Amino acid sequence: GTPQEFPFQTATQPSPADAPLATVNGTVITQADVDRLLQQNPTLAQAEQPRQQALESLVNSILLAQWAREQGLEANPQVQQALDNVRRQTLINAAGADYLKTNPITAEAVQARYQQMVENTPSTQYHVRTIVVADQAQARRLIRQLQAGGSFPALARQRSLDSNSAQQGGDLGWVVPGNLPQPLGQALEGLEPGQISQPIDLGQAWAILKLEEAREVEIPPLAQAEARIRQQLQQEALQQYLQVLRQQAEIDVRPAGS
Repeated sequence: GTPQEFPFQTATQPSPADAPLATVNGTVITQADVDRLLQQNPTLAQAEQPRQQALESLVNSILLAQWAREQGLEANPQVQQALDNVRRQTLINAAGADYLKTNPITAEAVQARYQQMVENTPSTQYHVRTIVVADQAQARRLIRQLQAGGSFPALARQRSLDSNSAQQGGDLGWVVPGNLPQPLGQALEGLEPGQISQPIDLGQAWAILKLEEAREVEIPPLAQAEARIRQQLQQEALQQYLQVLRQQAEIDVRPAGS
């Protein structure tokens, strides 16, 4: 059959962006098409001769799509499903962009979230190791071994019941007390770098902590954090709007697999 053209837009009087760079069986590729592809594909934009590579990529993709149409592959149910998924995702992206254009995130909202982040960020991080054992007596024996010069990483690998950290010599990495179980967090705040805790009751096990070092948390300036905060606020706004749409819609959900 005759190849169908892709719906690339052309102006009545072409601007430089609309000027044809190539045609593939009658389908026109413009400078705007190349720019769009480079914007969507950062890896391609960093390649050697990115514009030429982008143009060649568009030529190849259009040629393959034309061939697929000639073979009647558009009628394949799996292809139809995939095309429907792409169309749906495109509409989802457009709906989100349209909502955020009408309801933009303000500079005041970004500033308020940044201030909240500053206030809620702990001032200090701790590099911690732990050994978890079954009872207090074992914990006390390990403390005596450590006080006699035993290696905390070696003992953690040999004795700790916490298999994840045991493989790392008990290393929990950099943590803040609020992210640890409460008994560990409380014990940690009373330690100095290099110090080993007393046995800590976890309920069904006992732990020992060693504080390797502490450091002040560096909070990025607003200019550095702004893009991430804005994106976070946009996601939250879209989720809230989605909840409004759900409340307004008639939705009948049956349990999956029924």
